Amino acid sequence: MKRFNSLFLVAIVLIAACSSKKTYTHVLSGKITVADSVDASKDYSGIGYLVIKRDSTQKADTVFFAQTDKEGKFSGKAVTTFRGLYPVYITRNKKILASSSIILTESDSVQIRAELPAYNQTEKLFSREYEAKGVFDRLNKNFSRIAQFVNAGKVTPDTLPVILKNWSDIYWSVHKKYPGTIAANESVIESLRLLTGIDDEYLLQRYDSLKTDPDLRVSMARVAGDAVARTQGLEKSLVFLKKRQQEAPSSAQSLQIIRNQIELLADSNEYARANAMIKEHQQLFNTIKGAKSWAIYFKRETGRLAPGNPMPEFKLSVGKDTLSNESFKGSVYVLEVAGLTADTFQDQFVELNSIVPLYSQRNVRWLTIPLDPQTTIDAFVDSKKPNWKFANAHNFENYRLMDSLNIIQIPTRFLVDKNGNIIKKYKPSEINWLLNDILKAVRTEEDENS
Repeated sequence: MKRFNSLFLVAIVLIAACSSKKTYTHVLSGKITVADSVDASKDYSGIGYLVIKRDSTQKADTVFFAQTDKEGKFSGKAVTTFRGLYPVYITRNKKILASSSIILTESDSVQIRAELPAYNQTEKLFSREYEAKGVFDRLNKNFSRIAQFVNAGKVTPDTLPVILKNWSDIYWSVHKKYPGTIAANESVIESLRLLTGIDDEYLLQRYDSLKTDPDLRVSMARVAGDAVARTQGLEKSLVFLKKRQQEAPSSAQSLQIIRNQIELLADSNEYARANAMIKEHQQLFNTIKGAKSWAIYFKRETGRLAPGNPMPEFKLSVGKDTLSNESFKGSVYVLEVAGLTADTFQDQFVELNSIVPLYSQRNVRWLTIPLDPQTTIDAFVDSKKPNWKFANAHNFENYRLMDSLNIIQIPTRFLVDKNGNIIKKYKPSEINWLLNDILKAVRTEEDENS
């Protein structure tokens, strides 16, 4: 169960990214006072309430500014171009006294109450959006208790689907009661997430009911597309996403669903088709801001790094030895790029250290390229006693390995066959898939030799 704040920020990003260009007018009003212990004059005038937005270059533009009167009251109108979270600064006498944030969605009016100097501790915001946020926050707290019972094994497998569907209904009720709010949109995300793989038909019914909210349909198209793939197969899913693409209100949103199709193809090992789709829409990728880098990354993933292609060339110093692609010819091997101090790698290391020796007996080799300084590598090897080889520091700079291997998260692992061709590339969380695929590769080789 994810925490509310991180989920809520994800929703803001999703909806803001998908929103078409509109303007929203908001009435902001409030009262900011000063504690008697700091100023007993009862004159609260001249306190500024500043709301800003930042563009892609981090340049700040004023969205709203008002100053308090003697009683500490202020009011005014703000005009925004996207729904989301905006930075707030409290000023007086040309000094910033506090910073905060405010959620502005649709044409919602917001009332603010606070006291200086403890502004953040006393700040209270009132609006339809914040009311919905409070409801959603309480739901998350209650659901986290249920999640703890599930994780502790106190819920039987046959009752789990019933529980998840019930909670899906509860989250959906926020969407019905507070339509148009970010909390309602996030409730839709949670509601559909809880149905994933539990009741895909019900998930698709709910997705279909979002026809009046095209932005939310775009942001949830991949979730619905995956449900179609599970229930009706890949080709039906692609047709489904193609229709959502045609319905998208803007070219940027259309491209988002094209990306969904490419990702779905890649996840289904249809790398050639995914690569062809990137080329088909290359002009659109070049036109939409921020899309070109994604296309470059995925073109590599579905092109030269796709299964069956030769592993990119490398030459690594390992202790006093040098290992290259040629060093591994005739063996199945794993090439791993990792940060040794990262929690994910530390958590997976114990299991790997017991499994790797078993694989080595079947001619499977393992090599880690650390992204750490040599002192960290030496300390790790001395304390953990790994059962495989670790390259020396700074090897990843040779052959521009990070670019060559298209590394954007760690640990990333490649499984390579005895002929030096890629079997598959694995994300940090896909360790169990990797271990299963190693066994398949070993059995295939043993069958060929028998």
